[in-house]
Amino acid sequence: SLHSHITHPRVSNMKDKIVFSSDYQREHPILFVIDIDGKNLRPLTVDETHPIQVGADWSPDDSMLVTEEIDPETGFTRLFIVDAEVR
Repeated sequence: SLHSHITHPRVSNMKDKIVFSSDYQREHPILFVIDIDGKNLRPLTVDETHPIQVGADWSPDDSMLVTEEIDPETGFTRLFIVDAEVR
């Protein structure tokens, strides 16, 4: 089961997926995507050195996500676009 720190859930425009931030089995939160029926949980980020990712919004066609990344060392933030499909 997921750790209790799940934040910023967003349902896709097609209403078939949910993206959210979680620190599940990680030091800092990253993005996860899960099917609306609760199946196929998968991280969008697998690199442990990746910045903290806080929330995301879907592109109109659900192919991309925009997320805010926070560098844990400096606290600087930036917007980052990520492919919504996990490979």
